[in-house]
Amino acid sequence: MKCPNCGTENPDDAKFCLRCSTPLAPGAQAPMGPMMGAPPVQKKNNTMLIVIVVIVVVLAVVIAGTLLALNALQHTGDQDLTISFVSRETVSSTDYSIAPSTGQHYEQITVSMHNKGSSPVAVSSVYFSLTASGTHYGPTFFVDTDSQGATITSGSTVTFEVSFQIPDGSTPTLLTYQPILGSKINVPLT
Repeated sequence: MKCPNCGTENPDDAKFCLRCSTPLAPGAQAPMGPMMGAPPVQKKNNTMLIVIVVIVVVLAVVIAGTLLALNALQHTGDQDLTISFVSRETVSSTDYSIAPSTGQHYEQITVSMHNKGSSPVAVSSVYFSLTASGTHYGPTFFVDTDSQGATITSGSTVTFEVSFQIPDGSTPTLLTYQPILGSKINVPLT
């Protein structure tokens, strides 16, 4: 007997299709469980999800370890780091890759950073913030002439430039250098 649903050839006395369980005899009720010969139920494969989770965890551990190692180096010398204000200026349109938002401008702060300690000190523009008219601003990375990072060896001095996008008319008053695990250094902009 041929199944009217899937076309499988079944024995003449079969009440249900061996492949799809369609009732073949009049009055037959559909079975409750899987029939012999029915295609197996596919189990969901979570292998890809497990691989992605493992990769994310490994990356998180590597990044955390790297940050801790860099900050350990930074922390050993940051008490010996001095920062002094050199200048501030509005960045000209030829010095940035993306224009500031409407009603704002890029303010570039130049500081002199001196390492009085015996260990090198790693510095990065991400550790700076600017207070202007009572509001704190993080650095922007669209000014081409900015310093992104440096390692200051023992006894050395570097000039470091970092820019911030701030509202037109606001007055910068304080530059703060705060590494993740190091000491905060406030630099008045006078």
